[in-house]
Amino acid sequence: MPVDSFALRILALYRRHGVSLIIGAVIYFVAAKAGISMLNLKPENIAVLWLPSGIALVMLLRFGWIALPFMFAPDYFANLNGMLTGAGHSPYLFTAFIATSDLGENLLAWWVFRRFTPDGLTDVRNLLTFGFLVCLVPTTLSGVSTGNILHLGGFISSDEIQGIIKSYMLSDGLGIVLIYPLFQAWTHVQPLSKHAVN
Repeated sequence: MPVDSFALRILALYRRHGVSLIIGAVIYFVAAKAGISMLNLKPENIAVLWLPSGIALVMLLRFGWIALPFMFAPDYFANLNGMLTGAGHSPYLFTAFIATSDLGENLLAWWVFRRFTPDGLTDVRNLLTFGFLVCLVPTTLSGVSTGNILHLGGFISSDEIQGIIKSYMLSDGLGIVLIYPLFQAWTHVQPLSKHAVN
């Protein structure tokens, strides 16, 4: 495929979905700032409940890979203030590393979801697959990545990495568990037919 036609396809996708993607990015940012400001751990940008992980899964399921910049930017700017107030060095660079790690988590959750639960949460087997492969595995890997990034940047000690991993497993996993079922319920609502109402 020629580069020009690929670029035109990308522009057409952004033109068609741009407003929805911007709204998704704003919701992501607001949820991130709310999570960081309400309940957080050291450093100041580690939330106990991270709804953006669920929002990101929904954005990827709805729009595909074109949603990536609309997840990276709000993640970066939501985390930046906590990194600037931390004791580490190069907070702008390490915030970008963390936003990239979060994108990796989101992409893995999206890929696993599409691969193993393409019809959504339809039965107990899908629920177990969703809980383990979509919620636990990507968040654990992201926790390992983020913990090491924070340690390399001097934001946490090596003793605190394990706590970051546990926090990510819990907070990001909860974000997915809470947001995706709402999305599925919303997209699968069947309107009542006039014959169903007596």
